[in-house]
Amino acid sequence: MNFTNFEEVSINAAKDRLKVKFIGNHYFAAEDTQTIDDEDLSISKEIPLQLEESSAETLGKMTVAISKTSKAVMVANFVMNLFFGGALSTLFGAIGKLQIMVHLLITNVLIPANA
Repeated sequence: MNFTNFEEVSINAAKDRLKVKFIGNHYFAAEDTQTIDDEDLSISKEIPLQLEESSAETLGKMTVAISKTSKAVMVANFVMNLFFGGALSTLFGAIGKLQIMVHLLITNVLIPANA
């Protein structure tokens, strides 16, 4: 499909029409006669209005708000990673070591007293 101005598709009160033309339609047979027609087959259908103007404005406002929010969250996440990156790696290392010690006790691994 090729629209000269895609912003004007389905915004008017008049419905747009979509026309599909099958070239070389030797795959299609007529329903009533079950014969293959040598002419090119074309189908035309009205496209209903996709979005009302008020809904389009609301959707535009929501898109701007979501865009700003996602940018703010991304910047906040980056700043938090810079500040807490070192401290969290130390904390996660300590948690990993505690997990190993707990799993050793659960599986009855004998640990010498001087270890």
